Amino acid sequence: MRADGVTTHSGARFQVLDPYDASKEFLATDNVIGTSAWTEQRLAFKTTADNHLLLMRIAWPPSGKFDNKIAGTVWIDDDVP
Repeated sequence: MRADGVTTHSGARFQVLDPYDASKEFLATDNVIGTSAWTEQRLAFKTTADNHLLLMRIAWPPSGKFDNKIAGTVWIDDDVP
């Protein structure tokens, strides 16, 4: 993931969750804010016997701060070295 000019403190991240109950988020990567070079995003997790489906999504939760207008660009690449 790479960012350019992401203005809020709540940047883009990957989330892994149970799509039947989105409140059961397993993990999320650190958010990407400001301007950054390409960085690898990686998560390790275990599921329970109750989990039958997982959803991986890209999320950019809204900021709770007064100046919360989202601006900037985020790139995602699937090229794994």
